Amino acid sequence: MLSAVNFNRAVLFICGLSATNLFCAINGYAQINTTHKMRSEIAIATKNNEKRVQLFSNSLSSDITYQTDDFTLTSIINLNSQFSDGMQAIFQDKTYSAFNTTTNLANHSELTLRELYIEIPLDQYFLTLGKQQVVWGKADGIKILDVVNPQSFNEFIFDEFEQSRIPLWMLNVEFSFENNDVLQLLWIPDTTVHRLAPQNASFTVTTSRIVPQLADTPFSPTGDINVIQNPNNRPSTHVKNADIGLRWTRFINGWDLSLNYLYHFVDLPLFNTSYSPQRLNINAEYFRSHLLGGSVATTFKEITLRSEMAYQTHIKQRNLHNQISQYNELTYLLGIDYFGFNNTLVSAQFMQNHAINTQPNLTKPTTDTHVTFLIRNKFWHDTLTSELLVVKNIDDHDGFINASLIHDYNDNLKIWLTTDIIWGKAEGLYGQFKQKDRIKFGFEISF
Repeated sequence: MLSAVNFNRAVLFICGLSATNLFCAINGYAQINTTHKMRSEIAIATKNNEKRVQLFSNSLSSDITYQTDDFTLTSIINLNSQFSDGMQAIFQDKTYSAFNTTTNLANHSELTLRELYIEIPLDQYFLTLGKQQVVWGKADGIKILDVVNPQSFNEFIFDEFEQSRIPLWMLNVEFSFENNDVLQLLWIPDTTVHRLAPQNASFTVTTSRIVPQLADTPFSPTGDINVIQNPNNRPSTHVKNADIGLRWTRFINGWDLSLNYLYHFVDLPLFNTSYSPQRLNINAEYFRSHLLGGSVATTFKEITLRSEMAYQTHIKQRNLHNQISQYNELTYLLGIDYFGFNNTLVSAQFMQNHAINTQPNLTKPTTDTHVTFLIRNKFWHDTLTSELLVVKNIDDHDGFINASLIHDYNDNLKIWLTTDIIWGKAEGLYGQFKQKDRIKFGFEISF
């Protein structure tokens, strides 16, 4: 638990930084905008055989913007504490790169410089340099092109993407041309990867799609077996390991178009195994891939049609014989949004992922099909929002329902209530968490 001394130090640090910026503003150096947020959430498991408190999280963040005529500097500092046994978000691992680390203040608390970037508008291009998020694609509940930043999976995929994305240090330049074309260039030396939930947490990954299963290995010991999950073999922080991204966008004759390219380390590791007497070692390794893709969207009156596609090379996956297969992968999504009802959005998506030129007996289907349905309503002069999201995997016959109610009580207070209902077999991507149904309550105060 966070000690009083460390908590006071963190609060004094945030307040001191705000006071320094305020002093600069008073003396005419720049315009300073400071927003502090206190956020608290508690999640209660609804299955009888589960720990009642899945999550008890409290955070304090400070968002400071320093603006002059020539540039804008933004920093977001976050102090986060999680106190429940079922959600061990603060732990020692090798998720983060050498210069994208967090400061552990106690067993369950950490202080993070979440974002720090400078924006410089110039004649024909816009430069953003520093620790930041870059969002590609607009799919609901599913990521196809939105793979520039890794993600924290401490709450699987039930947390908001903006909250669960891990910002990266990068160079982000956007070039504008006279015909409304925009070319974005990304150079990302930060080798931070996905942050998976630790062992024995509420959302520890157990599906055979990702984690090797003892029954699928040629390991036949007698007596007790010591299963060891070794630290991630994350790519080292080196210029040669930097990710490179390009995106071209254009709006033409009512169509939003984009072409995307990303040369990157896939953030989800390949788990393989090694053996020694009475011991099974699980190792996490990362590999390079080229992503080629794009998106298209257009609107006809109350209907928006959109599509995303990504083709990735050199994907690696274990098969049922615990051998590594390498193949290319095509993923595409078709979506339709309908705005014809008053203050209501109705959306449906069809997504399919297909492994190309692969060997049989992979630990996941060669063709993986998802469908989603979303309905969002706004009431009370747009202060109350209800949302229902259903995601189903057709091949594994599993999925989840996320229902939420969000109330903007005033400009400074937001309250929400959500529930997650999961079904399917334990081998499925979603079904592995079928015992983790929950209700979550939270609020956020801005000042």
